This record gives sequence, structure tokens and C-alpha cells, in this order.
Amino acid sequence: IIPALSASLETSSGASTANNPIPLVPLPTKTKNFQGGFVYAGERLNIDADVYYIEASNSTYTDPGNSNMVTQNGDPAHYKGVEGQVSYVVLPGLTAIANGTLMSSKDAGGSGVPLNGKWLQGAPNYTALLGAVYNTGRLKLSYLHKFTGRQWIDAKNTALLPAYSYGVASGSVTFGNITAGVTVNNPWNSRPNTLASTSQFIFQAPTSYEAQLKFKF
Repeated sequence: IIPALSASLETSSGASTANNPIPLVPLPTKTKNFQGGFVYAGERLNIDADVYYIEASNSTYTDPGNSNMVTQNGDPAHYKGVEGQVSYVVLPGLTAIANGTLMSSKDAGGSGVPLNGKWLQGAPNYTALLGAVYNTGRLKLSYLHKFTGRQWIDAKNTALLPAYSYGVASGSVTFGNITAGVTVNNPWNSRPNTLASTSQFIFQAPTSYEAQLKFKF
């Protein structure tokens, strides 16, 4: 999770009073990226996979015990993992999709904050997606279900939030220059939550609906 650059704050030693930090110029993040993989494209089957390793000059974190500082500059960080995607044309117009990533996102230490080796706050240990898309030109239907692995709510790795999933179903039909569609977010009304310390964290909103009407001129 990368917040807006304007939200990043850094505290000068001894430069704040009454727990009110003085915001300094946010530190830009510099990265070294290493990645390798392969891609296969067939008539019905497509596969791509790769491994990656990223060194970041600094990360960000929030301190739940400090109500005045929402986002702070943190230690350097190391990101690594393996990811891949498969798509297959099951029937003419119908394509099945699956992808996933196994990842590690950890604090590398070095800025004076004793978090070396800790998992970065808000970084899941995996993500995945399963779904299908049907397209005949006039009629389009899709269902995608996203999975997010467990993640720590704090930089010190004391409060763990469990994995959760989220589905999106959508459909549209086109008649000439008019397209009408509907999207259902979280159709299964999944509401995972956990109790961390004395606060309850609810990941996602209940089922919602969205209708679209498009005119092409």
C-alpha cells in the first residue's frame, strides 16, 4: 500500500512538542528492480509467470499509538515473490482466468526504527484471482473473485488480520449505439472482520449495485 506522497511525514529528533510532529519534505522512494519470467501464447491457452526482487530505499508505516502521525517514512524494504497468470478459451466467447502471487514484503532495517525483518504493514502474503469472461460482441458477462492473504495491521507485527476474498459480477448488452449494464460488488455479501487489540476492523462494504447506460455518438 503506497500512500500519497503528500501524506508522508518524517519527525526531526527533538523538533516536536506535545506529540505534535513537524512534517518535513517527504523522502522519495528509489528502487532497484530485478525480474525474470516467460510468456506462452497459444490459440486457446496463454501462460505467463515471473519471479521478482525489489530493493526500496524506504517504506512507509503508521503508528497506531500516535494519533497525530498517520503516515511516516520507514526503513528500507525488500520485496520478492513469484507470480503467474493462465487464461484458457473454454468455448468460443468464454475465457477462464486465474492468476496469483506469492510474495514477501519485509522491513530491511537501517533507519533507526527497530523493525528489521518484520513484515511490512498492510502487505498481504499472497493475492489471487479466479474468474471467467463471456463476450459475444453484443452480450458481455463476467465474474471475478479476488483473494487477499493475511496481513499485519501494525509495523511491529502484533495484530494479524486474516485472509479475505471479494467478488465482482457484471454484465452488459449492446443494441446499436446504446449499451446497458449492471455491476454487483460483493454479491456474496462477504463481511470478514477480526478483533485486533480493542478495535474491530471490517475489511469491505456489503453488497452494492451499479447500473450503467452508455450512448455512442
